[in-house]
Amino acid sequence: MSLINVDFSGLSEPATKLVEKISDAIGVLYEPTKMKKIAKAQSEVKKIEFQTSIELTELEERALRRTLNSQARKQRNIDSITIKAAKEIDSQAQNDIELLDEDWINHFFNQCEDISDDMMQGLWARVLTGEAQKSGSFSKRTLNFLSTLDKRDAELITNLGSTVWNQHISPLPMVFSYEDEAIQKLGLDYDSLRHLESIGVITLGTMNYSVQFEKEYGYFTYYDKSIMMKIGTRKKNTFMPIKQNSVDIGMVLLTNIGIELIRICGSKPDDNYFYSALKEFMEENEIFTPLQ
Repeated sequence: MSLINVDFSGLSEPATKLVEKISDAIGVLYEPTKMKKIAKAQSEVKKIEFQTSIELTELEERALRRTLNSQARKQRNIDSITIKAAKEIDSQAQNDIELLDEDWINHFFNQCEDISDDMMQGLWARVLTGEAQKSGSFSKRTLNFLSTLDKRDAELITNLGSTVWNQHISPLPMVFSYEDEAIQKLGLDYDSLRHLESIGVITLGTMNYSVQFEKEYGYFTYYDKSIMMKIGTRKKNTFMPIKQNSVDIGMVLLTNIGIELIRICGSKPDDNYFYSALKEFMEENEIFTPLQ
């Protein structure tokens, strides 16, 4: 087990448990910064012992230096993501830190050890935090997928999150038209949505998808706003058959991977989009819940 000096002072008890769990899984011992001088002295001794024990050719020395630099960079990335995740752990909420699987933790860090961009590290940290809070939230398949994302992909997913409503616990991106000005201001034109489909985040329909309710009333939430509606009081398209107690939700659905990522993508509500979507709802339904 190697000694890494990172300042985790001031962390909550759950955050400290998360760091300890990671240490056990990946074989890195995180010590308080007060141990820094001791660790540095021990490191220098080991370097001297190593250098005097073998004779290296110039080529071998360059290869060794490259390997050491590469591993040091990876460790810095791991440390940074660990710190970010630990600081996001809610000290009051329930968590599943004790249930974190060592294989999952190792797979997680194998996928993100080369991530040095601060925004992307934040995304990976939120995945680790989410898994710590609820075990099973993120599959290894999603980790594999996330490792292939570049920064632009992550930004598109974050923008898509600004279109997501919820019905019960189901996240539903509602995009009714590629030409909608509010959608385009979010950077979600036809090409970007097709790209999100090609990488496996969403499915695009040729016609609008819909949500079926048991009765003639339904509700959706958009971040801190909730709307209640009486369904089907008007008919926008007289050529389409009427679906009883059904509400159109646009042409986009999240895949399973998309559902997992949209929860941690860091999206924020967009008022222009909200009122644009509300206008779409009002074309076929009566909205009667006061808005917050």
